[in-house]
Amino acid sequence: MRRISYLVSSTILATSVAVVGPAFAQEAPALQAAAPTTGSSNAPEGLEEVVVTAQRRDEPLQAVPIAISTISADKLQIQNINNIDTLQGKVASLNVQNSGGQPVMYIRGVGQNAGGPNNENSVSTYVDDVYLGIGPMTLLEFNNIQQLTVLKGPQGTLFGRNATGGIFLVTTADPKQGAAFDAGVGYGNYNAVTGSFYGTAGVTDDLAINLSTLYDNQVDGWGHNFYTGEATYRQVRLSLRAKALYTPTDSTEIRLSVDYNYSNSAGVDFQPGPGNINYRLGLVPNGLGPYDLYMFPGDNYIDVQGGGASIKVNQDLGFANLVDITAFRTVTQHKNNNETGGNAPLPTVNYIAGGDQFTQEVQLLSEADSKLKWQVGTFYLHSNPNFSQISLTGLGIGPTSGANQNGQQVNDSVSVYEQATYPIFDGTNLTEGLRYTIENQDLVDCYKILYNGKVTHFPDKSQGFDKLTWRFSVDQKLTEDIMAYASYNRGVKSGGFNLSSPTAAGYAPEKLDAYEVGLKTEFLDHRLRLNLAGFYYDYSNIQVNQSAVGVAIVTNAAKAQESGFDADAEFRVSRNFKISGNLAYLNAYYTKYPNAVVYSDTGVQLGGAAGFNATGSATPFSPSVTGSITGEYTIESRFGPFFLSADVDYYGGAYSTPGSVVKLPAFTQFNASARWMAPSGAEEVRLWAANLTNAKNIIYATTLPTIGLIQARGAPATFGVNFTYHYD
Repeated sequence: MRRISYLVSSTILATSVAVVGPAFAQEAPALQAAAPTTGSSNAPEGLEEVVVTAQRRDEPLQAVPIAISTISADKLQIQNINNIDTLQGKVASLNVQNSGGQPVMYIRGVGQNAGGPNNENSVSTYVDDVYLGIGPMTLLEFNNIQQLTVLKGPQGTLFGRNATGGIFLVTTADPKQGAAFDAGVGYGNYNAVTGSFYGTAGVTDDLAINLSTLYDNQVDGWGHNFYTGEATYRQVRLSLRAKALYTPTDSTEIRLSVDYNYSNSAGVDFQPGPGNINYRLGLVPNGLGPYDLYMFPGDNYIDVQGGGASIKVNQDLGFANLVDITAFRTVTQHKNNNETGGNAPLPTVNYIAGGDQFTQEVQLLSEADSKLKWQVGTFYLHSNPNFSQISLTGLGIGPTSGANQNGQQVNDSVSVYEQATYPIFDGTNLTEGLRYTIENQDLVDCYKILYNGKVTHFPDKSQGFDKLTWRFSVDQKLTEDIMAYASYNRGVKSGGFNLSSPTAAGYAPEKLDAYEVGLKTEFLDHRLRLNLAGFYYDYSNIQVNQSAVGVAIVTNAAKAQESGFDADAEFRVSRNFKISGNLAYLNAYYTKYPNAVVYSDTGVQLGGAAGFNATGSATPFSPSVTGSITGEYTIESRFGPFFLSADVDYYGGAYSTPGSVVKLPAFTQFNASARWMAPSGAEEVRLWAANLTNAKNIIYATTLPTIGLIQARGAPATFGVNFTYHYD
């Protein structure tokens, strides 16, 4: 088995164990945003400056020639965004789906809905600059969050793994010297008990630590399985995170982070759609509620647990800054799921997936005040996503058909990169960047054990590739507060093997060329911020997930074109009132896809064995219009301030499979919250409600061979109350 050898720095990893009570609050730590600036008595007249690390250094959002959306810790709390599943509708062009119990992101219609552990997402996720490469690792809780940042379009230069869709960056808060903590409890409908704790303190003059926890237990499900009497759509989640910041000198910063995450849910509770085999055979009664099932077995569940540790060293060398990031992560996902939507005599899927990964990145960056802003770096990844599958139950499963199947993919990838920005004229900057990547992948240890004991071994396989990707952009200051830019980017997404179908061919990297123009603007003495971006994508060698039962079969099968625009706006109407919103338009379709594997709502393959000609059809999860608008208002009183917020999210509907066969309907959600803070700032009570109109939104649907249409729904109307105590 071939491997790429590369010199990496030694790693110092530490683990810590914290025991905390089971009652915490379902919101971002108030230490980072205890009293929102919106409408507070000392709020500035203009909007706050937003700082991002989209180019791996701290820069004002309005100065970066990239389409970027951000969500602050304050916004997370206001809009009750407490985990990655609740991001839907909050960012222009971002679509969050659930595929096999792990989140899958689409940006501007670019994403990958295959749920296997080695099917890396087209939208790469990073937590504190650490890449999360194995699918279930991205099931994140948002505790101790400083900022969420979404970079739209391919990122082929500065980030460790190439991405065709974009980048999702999670930045957690650093420890502080002063002793402070937040503690809270919450309760909501469906018997949902939630809570959080965040604490920070200085240990010595040059060492500070923090600890955060987030616990969320929805005891009652949104519906019932009337065959077994069990609840559906229920979950419990726990997240622990700790960080230490050591500053031995004025020029050295060392951050050590450790985290642990656990999730248990009822699984992806697929309902049968019209035409499903369960209705055709009369195995499921009509009239079930939107979250109800009639299914055997009833023990649908998905368990995910994992975590990791990282050490990040920042060293000021005088002429440049040296950054070294070393990380190790691991995750295990155990899934038992009936994918028929009922009691049809077909297999329930049971599997264990996961793996480990090690990453090492070294960066050298010019000083912030350098006229020529440059950086060079190298990135190394070693990972071993693995998969074992057992097909259980069902009358069609016998000693020669049921099997326990195992295998893993070993990845070794190394890349070197550089990017430089130079002011060629007054107010005009030119940026160029290049990344060269070499990767090797090995499919190893694949075998199948039939229920009669017979073992079948599959031969090992290897594949590799090397790719050059790039970024070129020019930006021009039109006025002090208006910047225009144009860019051309190429990104790729790594290929892989089909772990659940080891006899199938491996799939190659996909490629996306993106052309973008944009405006970053502020008006009315910085009270109005409006950022616009228009884009055109040439998308080729697209990795497509073919419909199957319990497995993810990925092939390279298509070309597509995508174009559209998105906008982000914020307007401080007055000291006490702010409006923000986003809007996106997308036109995305296959320009060549003659042999798509598509099934009807009754499970019949369209076009027969030759496949269906999906050329001209919409690409999956590409809604033509999405948008949201949020209003925030503050009422000052002698009893303390009241913070009121309401938002409307609109999803324009999209097809979930190639060939425009299954369409997710459009829906609109209304959400609101009201928060009171004591005059001392110590006590806080918040009432919140999500999906007030109880919109029956279908978040995922697909058609499977023989089975037909299955679908899963998003959250119904939920509401609750949280109490938080702040000390500093």
